[in-house]
Amino acid sequence: MEMKKQYISDLNAGNRMDSNIIPLKPGKNAAITPGSHGSKALNLLKISNHFLVSPGCAVGSSYFQRAYKSLKKIRPRDVAKDPSVLNILEPEFIHGVVTALEEAKISSGPLIVRSSYDLEDGKDSSFSGQFISIRDVDFSPANAVDLKKAILAVWLSAFDRTLLHYYQKHKIAAKGGMGLIIQKQLSPDWFGVTFSLDPATFSKKHMVMEYKKKGFDAHLEGKNNANICWLEKAKKDRAGYSIAKERIFDHEEILPDADLLRIAQWVKKIEKIYGFPVDVEWGLQRARSNGKKVDHWYVFQVREITGKSHPSA
Repeated sequence: MEMKKQYISDLNAGNRMDSNIIPLKPGKNAAITPGSHGSKALNLLKISNHFLVSPGCAVGSSYFQRAYKSLKKIRPRDVAKDPSVLNILEPEFIHGVVTALEEAKISSGPLIVRSSYDLEDGKDSSFSGQFISIRDVDFSPANAVDLKKAILAVWLSAFDRTLLHYYQKHKIAAKGGMGLIIQKQLSPDWFGVTFSLDPATFSKKHMVMEYKKKGFDAHLEGKNNANICWLEKAKKDRAGYSIAKERIFDHEEILPDADLLRIAQWVKKIEKIYGFPVDVEWGLQRARSNGKKVDHWYVFQVREITGKSHPSA
C-alpha cells in the first residue's frame, strides 16, 4: 500500500515520540488525560502509584488520529496478508515504542496490546468488549513485525460496525482517538475480576468476585467456568468482609478464604482511591523470596461500574 506524502509529513512533524509514549510506572500520570492517552491508560497509571501493574507503556491517541485517513482504507485481513500496510507505522514511531519497552526492561515477548479509547472505562459507558486486545505478541527490539501487526489490528477495531451500533444504542457521539497500552503479558497463578459492590443489585453491602486458576481468557470471553464468591460487609462493630456464599466450578482450584478477603480489602482501597464503585481485573502470582512465600497482586484494569445509576460508595 502506498502512503500519501502528506500523511508522512504530518507524522514526521512535531515532538511526537518522547512526550506521547509514557512508561507505565508510578509518578507518570500527571501530564496525561483521557483525551491524550485514553481512560484505560490513565486509570492504570493512577493505580500504579499504589499497586503493581504489568510493565509496559501507554501510547498517545495522537498517533491514531494522524493515521486515521490511511487506516480507513485498510481491512483487518490486509494486516495479515499484505506486509506493505505496516508502512503506515513510521519507523520513528515504532522506535519510540521499542525504546519505551526497553526502558520498562522488556526485551522479549510475549506482549499484550490493548486499546485505550478516551471514552472507554468511563462513568457513562465502559465500551467493554468493543475493541479487541491482541495477546501472545512475539517481540524483540530487533524484530517488531508482530508488534506492528497487533497495533494496526487494535486500531482497526475502532472501525468495526458493532462499535457503530454501540454508539447508537448508548446515544454516544463518536469522537476522539484511540491510545494504546502495550505491556508484558504476565501469566499469574490466578486471574479474577472483583466488583466493589454487587453489579446486579448495586448493593453496597456486598462484593462479587470471580476467579480462575490460569487460563483466564475463557472467563473474559464470558464462559461460565469461573468460581464465584459473594462477600458480605461486616457489621458496624467489625471491619472488612466475610464470605457469604460461593459457586464453585472447579473444586481443585479454590482460593483460600484468607486470599479472597485480602483481595476484597485491596479492591475497596482502589474504590476509595477513585471515589466510585469499581470492577478490577487482577492477577495473583505466588512466588518465593529468600526462602519465604511472597504473593504479587497485579492490577490489569480498573473500570467504574456502569449500566445503572448507582449510589456513591
